[in-house]
Amino acid sequence: MRTLVLVACALAAHAASIENRLFRVDVSPGSGALWTYRVQSSGRPYAFAAPSFEVDGVPCQAKLASVRASAPASLPNGTAEHRFVGAFAADHSLSLELIFRVAPDNPVLRFRYVLRSTSPRTMTKSNGADAITYLDTSVAGLSHFKEVRLSDFSDQLHMYTLNEMEVDSRHFDHQIPLFGPMFVGSAAGASMLIAYEHGSELPDAFVHFIPARNAHVSVRAVKGNYFAGQPLGPDAPYETIWFDVAAISGDEEKLAAAFRTFVLRYQSLERESRKPYILFDTWNYQERDKWWYKRTYLDSMNESRVLAEIEVAAKLGVDIFYLDAGWFAKTGDWKPAMSRFPHGLEPIRQALKRHGMHLGLWFDPTEAAHHLGDRGKLSDVFGQPVHRRGHGRIDPYVAETRRQVRVV
Repeated sequence: MRTLVLVACALAAHAASIENRLFRVDVSPGSGALWTYRVQSSGRPYAFAAPSFEVDGVPCQAKLASVRASAPASLPNGTAEHRFVGAFAADHSLSLELIFRVAPDNPVLRFRYVLRSTSPRTMTKSNGADAITYLDTSVAGLSHFKEVRLSDFSDQLHMYTLNEMEVDSRHFDHQIPLFGPMFVGSAAGASMLIAYEHGSELPDAFVHFIPARNAHVSVRAVKGNYFAGQPLGPDAPYETIWFDVAAISGDEEKLAAAFRTFVLRYQSLERESRKPYILFDTWNYQERDKWWYKRTYLDSMNESRVLAEIEVAAKLGVDIFYLDAGWFAKTGDWKPAMSRFPHGLEPIRQALKRHGMHLGLWFDPTEAAHHLGDRGKLSDVFGQPVHRRGHGRIDPYVAETRRQVRVV
């Protein structure tokens, strides 16, 4: 972590800073912004206002009287975690912790907040909706904006797709909410992004970007970020979701490449889960068989079709080729369906090996077909005997079910 520097530890209302070779963050309690992200190469700043919450029916913005910094911690994924904490200037019983994660060679700053109280309080929703503004920053000087959506479902493709939606003056003039989870701004020689980490699917928003006429963009809670009356106290802190901010002296393509690197290397603490695997699953085409072509899910699940798909997948650079439902004859015994794969899965495995790909198989360990044993003794997840035609979803906590599964 030699390239990460903690420039100052603030014990009073003085600024504290962290930096890598690409950006610098200054935490400035008592100023107009709580903290500022600054691009090292250009000096271009992006100032972020303190978050605001509603506590006991009263809006509370986290304008801090002072901050103190903890020693940075080295994390398993190669990032450094920096923590700053300070009391609210208007209510010393409330405090905010800022948690920043910084990689040595990437412009993405990952951060979250933790709200605490020294006495029992409650988080409230006076207007019946979530009342949190997580951040607000100026995008003045940028001229081109996009909303990047990751959860648009395409009926034509029968899959979720990435969409980049243009954001123009109408959105700022009328404060039209943007779903996200990414907002991107750019101008000649500069680009920046803000992202929130939440798995909501369009159009069911839990978080919104709100552009405003003063060339500001805020990120606000919509629903489900906390419940009305949620306790807040010494043993009940409120932790926000994670956010990402990045800016560079360069275009959107360069920024997108840096963000992809961040996702693969630095977003998760478990690096193994972020290896750059490209996965292919047969289920998408099986869905199209069902809904587009009015066939069955298993019409395309056969040896000749799968071998043909492997050749195409190899050209696309696929690493792992998943066979979804239909490769097996019965749930529970998980043996290849010889009617569809007359030579078993060996030809599939050999074809994948030839292209340097790996085989993935869909399983559900709680699924068991009736032929596996006394169906009256196999229990489903509701504790009822499995007796309907087809297959049942077994409960491994039932002793007799476990015995039957072991026997098979």
